[in-house]
Amino acid sequence: MRRRNIWSLIKGLLFMQLFAIIIVLGLSVDLHRSFLQKAGEINLHPLLLQISAMPVAEGSAVSMMRENNIMMGGSLDYPKPWGLYLSRQFPRDLMAFNLQALNDEEDDAVGELAEPVEDPSIPPPDDLESSQVNTASNYFELFKGRTVTLYCTHSGESYVPDSGKTRIEGGPGLVTRVAAHLGTTLKQKGIEANFINTIHDQPDFNKSYTNSRKTVARVMASEKSSIIALFDIHRDSIPGVTEGSKVKIKGRNAAPILIIVGTDERKTHPHWRQNLQFAQKLYQQAAKDYPGLIKGVRTKSGTYNQEYFTGALLLEFGTDYNTLEECFYSGELFADILLKVLKEEI
Repeated sequence: MRRRNIWSLIKGLLFMQLFAIIIVLGLSVDLHRSFLQKAGEINLHPLLLQISAMPVAEGSAVSMMRENNIMMGGSLDYPKPWGLYLSRQFPRDLMAFNLQALNDEEDDAVGELAEPVEDPSIPPPDDLESSQVNTASNYFELFKGRTVTLYCTHSGESYVPDSGKTRIEGGPGLVTRVAAHLGTTLKQKGIEANFINTIHDQPDFNKSYTNSRKTVARVMASEKSSIIALFDIHRDSIPGVTEGSKVKIKGRNAAPILIIVGTDERKTHPHWRQNLQFAQKLYQQAAKDYPGLIKGVRTKSGTYNQEYFTGALLLEFGTDYNTLEECFYSGELFADILLKVLKEEI
């Protein structure tokens, strides 16, 4: 036993020396110069186009991301069970990041924007167009001439308890009703709201953000002076979890809201920290008025159209297993805290 231990020690020392030699060579010898010179001559654009066009099943993508990417999904500003996050939510996030990156068009010239596909046969999912702003509200004079603009990049997202599906193909999902209900609630509280009922994720889901970016750019070009907040409304989804989280507020169940803030890790986004500050103010106000309503603020490496406006955020209302009623109630509570935060910004 003693000889075996001594031999193991000698082998360990030899391997440590070999490792040290490799490290020294790596620091002192440029073994890749010729490769890098040749690599600089390679045109990767055709290859990337082929990769972006590859059909990848969601399950396969989740598996690949789980096996090959760790701790690249941004940062969390709230406590969450890390085992659940890393095994379920994190792979899904990474898949979304990579799909967006592969199809991230940089055409920001407003004059060249194509019209997003819109189905005129689909009516607004709520009575937002016909509803009037409550002029008797204390907020009316304060926010007169200002507008909260809402849209859905993933218009087909839905809620299983009410629609039976996580996503509606060929039309708007129930997430659009959540966005529209938030808009009517804001009007009732005394501020103008506009829901852009454009379908952005069909027929090609991978071009969702490309399409919604054009919508946002067009709106910003014509209405930026009146817009006070810009929200992209989504719902979350955690693979394997078939029950939506709930928070009880004033005796009713509400779906927790997650705020997503895009950063400048991928492309120029010089004012993203202003969006982050806006998100943090909403989180702090919610923690004070309705603890648990906003479950956290998460930064991610995409810009998510937030480069166009410093009051732009992505809001996830519950998950695919929350009910529509729970998400409606969350929107009503969110409208309260939003107006309180915006009042301080005026």
